[in-house]
Amino acid sequence: MGNVKDSEIFNIKEQLLVLEQRNQAPWIRKTLQILKDQGYILSKDLEPEIDIPSDTIKNFMRNLKALHLISTNTRKGYSITPLGSKLLRHLCSKDDDQ
Repeated sequence: MGNVKDSEIFNIKEQLLVLEQRNQAPWIRKTLQILKDQGYILSKDLEPEIDIPSDTIKNFMRNLKALHLISTNTRKGYSITPLGSKLLRHLCSKDDDQ
């Protein structure tokens, strides 16, 4: 991950905001938190956790992977990356400030 500047985190958060606004339910923070808590998880196991259909989850996860927030393993499923963990901390601290 290296040193990620706050401006880079801000840019990623802006991109995530656009992604999340396309869906009626907030899913990004919840998804990253589940991945952090559980390690690897398959999309079929993630579906009931975030109440979004599996096909939609796969599209969402492609977006998160393109931003280097998650990684995938064919057998194990999705996992959060160090950058994803750092972004999650920023998202959580934002909520704590409100």
